Amino acid sequence: MRKGGIIVSVVRSLIGSGKLVVEDFHRSLRPVRYSLPNQAQAPLSSVSVSWSWYDQSQGVVEWTFTNQGSQRESVILLRNGYYFGGAFAPVYLANSTPICPTCSGSNGFGTSWVYMEPVEGGVSLVNGEIPPLVDHGSPELNAPPMAPVQFPNGQWLNFAFIFTLNPGQTWSMLEGGFSTLMPPYPQGVYPVSLWYVGPTCVGYDPQRVKDWDTQTGTSLQGYTPNPATFNIATVKALGAPYDILPFNDPPIQLSACTQQPSPQPQPQPQPSPSPTPNPTQCIDDILQAIATYQTNPTEATQLLVQGIICIIDTLDVQPDLFLESFLRAHGVTVEELLKAVGEYDVEKVKALVKSWFK
Repeated sequence: MRKGGIIVSVVRSLIGSGKLVVEDFHRSLRPVRYSLPNQAQAPLSSVSVSWSWYDQSQGVVEWTFTNQGSQRESVILLRNGYYFGGAFAPVYLANSTPICPTCSGSNGFGTSWVYMEPVEGGVSLVNGEIPPLVDHGSPELNAPPMAPVQFPNGQWLNFAFIFTLNPGQTWSMLEGGFSTLMPPYPQGVYPVSLWYVGPTCVGYDPQRVKDWDTQTGTSLQGYTPNPATFNIATVKALGAPYDILPFNDPPIQLSACTQQPSPQPQPQPQPSPSPTPNPTQCIDDILQAIATYQTNPTEATQLLVQGIICIIDTLDVQPDLFLESFLRAHGVTVEELLKAVGEYDVEKVKALVKSWFK
């Protein structure tokens, strides 16, 4: 189990005495879409969500949730192709109370499971319900709890942030890891309801932690043992599409773990968990980009980029050869592209583009 003390975040300096900033945007792994847009008929949610740059130079955005309805509501957020919290949750949980008693304040992410009974340093059910989010006075200090989510197709997502708001409540939090060329794009919030509550065996693919360390340049750990038994609440998504990152998490067990730490039930011979994309998904992204450009050019651009990346992955085309050929066809050299990017002082983008040609 991770103990607090030596924790370095790429955006920690931004928030000073606040908490560690969640960075759940996976910049290299492509989400898998199991349902086409508009296929799932979800109940209308009274919760709206928006984002704005909090510190654009650091890639940090502020998410703002507002419940415009007359009842308390819990939702999950689908953004950038998968659900918020669905990338690096084992790291957040292991480096937050109550799993790590010393990971409070600037030493922790501030998130926890939704526990069945009161636990010091964690969120728990109140009168059999998920309590509303607590506003600590600044988005720098706020963090939502997590829960496993069961979808209408019967599949489980082991980790997702749960946003519960009272009528009229507005609540904000920060997320890092974005850039001007790779900003967030919210695709919708979906209501969830309380499901099974009790001992739950939750494990995770160790690749989640490896990807976190690679992306952030840190060396944080996920919780141990893996899998582990937690007395927590799970939720059921209402009409939500099952769009996830392709990690090989072990199945959720609605009981105590039958096998403690030892070998994971996940095959691990492959170095990468990414499956070959479905070609129809590539075309669907591009068509959606065309259809939404007039009303939402930012989302359309993201969908177009996703579609192009999907085609590259499907055809097993090397990104450097693709980009070089694309630029050559337009009479642009790689050096000119880097110079143009440099004029906008987008250092992260410049470094990313350069890395394609190593």
